[in-house]
Amino acid sequence: MKIIKENKRNTAIPGLPMTEKEFKLFVEAGEKGPFMSSNEFKKKFETWKKGLEK
Repeated sequence: MKIIKENKRNTAIPGLPMTEKEFKLFVEAGEKGPFMSSNEFKKKFETWKKGLEK
């Protein structure tokens, strides 16, 4: 799993609301991202957990 952050704006800071245009662009960017099936995610997650146990 990998997080790619192209947007430098921290959207978690309270008091700095997004405009409607920014919100739409934020959602559209997320929709273009790479996706995987739930089964594929579960396999990768289990592999990651086993790596931590060693």
